[in-house]
Amino acid sequence: MLKAIIISSLFVFFSIPAISQEKTCGPQGAGNVFIANNGQEYCISRRQMNWWTALGWCQKIGMTMVSYPTDCNCEGQNCPSHDTGCPNFYNTGAIHIHTSTPLDAGTVAVIDLTNGTFPTYGSRWK
Repeated sequence: MLKAIIISSLFVFFSIPAISQEKTCGPQGAGNVFIANNGQEYCISRRQMNWWTALGWCQKIGMTMVSYPTDCNCEGQNCPSHDTGCPNFYNTGAIHIHTSTPLDAGTVAVIDLTNGTFPTYGSRWK
């Protein structure tokens, strides 16, 4: 039992610095900073939002939504060697993000941060 308490205490002790080092952004720290493969920092909300809400949130904090292909370009040593469609965001998270890039009337492109691709669906904005 004592061994379990000590291991639990060590886990909490070593977890606290990692949590406190997480960089936040947005109003009252409502978002997390994530770093793309080219070193550029982006702010992503902790809340899931529809496209209009995400656009307003970005504007409120003085930022813009990701734009394809501009923000997808990646140069540098941390960039993947294969083209994923959006190599700058390859393996940078586990979610999909809205972009400002239209696909067709009423939808915009969405980027999958796990593999840097554009899923077959878009984000509805109409």
